[in-house]
Amino acid sequence: MAITNEQARKATQVIIKNNDDSVSSVIHLQDTQIGTAALTKKLTVTGDIFVESGLRTADSSSYIIGSGSISVMTQSNGQLIVSSSVISQYLKSDFTTTNTTRTNTNFTFPVNAFEIWEVEFDGAFGCSSANGVQIGWSVPTGTTAFTRLFGCLSAANDFSSTCVSTVNALIAFTFSSVSGPAARYGRAKATIIVGATGGSITLQAAVVTAGTARIYAGSHFTAQKAVGV
Repeated sequence: MAITNEQARKATQVIIKNNDDSVSSVIHLQDTQIGTAALTKKLTVTGDIFVESGLRTADSSSYIIGSGSISVMTQSNGQLIVSSSVISQYLKSDFTTTNTTRTNTNFTFPVNAFEIWEVEFDGAFGCSSANGVQIGWSVPTGTTAFTRLFGCLSAANDFSSTCVSTVNALIAFTFSSVSGPAARYGRAKATIIVGATGGSITLQAAVVTAGTARIYAGSHFTAQKAVGV
């Protein structure tokens, strides 16, 4: 049944029904105050929001609050993802692996197409053998990276560094090539430029040849969106 503009302006609620005429939800307009100059109450939505054209703020002083910035995936389903522009994670317990191939750590976060991220791992490695630990970045197809590594190779004062563009493979730089539980410092910083495909960025690790590779609890990972200049 159609309603007039005048009836719509006087309405206090909107009833949304399913195809079988059952009530799906009731929206009380006095709680949302959509279209007024001042929004005094929030609109809480449980479920999906469909935006047919665009989602905009009124002016430079208006904003949308999520758990960070809001970005839109350029996929066929038009999915709207709320994600933070600053990621900060720490390892609650030791990460270990006996794999000699890339293994995902707990340090991971989602990214959208064409984003640029500056990421940094800062922590401690260990290995049960003198073979050491290698790391790498798992990134979406078409993504590039410039990684700077610095860390302890064997003895406590044996530090080295390198710069590489390796992605989706182990980086030829070995941390903590000393047998035993001794923690050795390591840092990896990277500028990661996402291509036309979104997905996730994940720090990976592996033991070299044999043994148990370890990333110690308390190691920290940060990621922040960047812009090219």
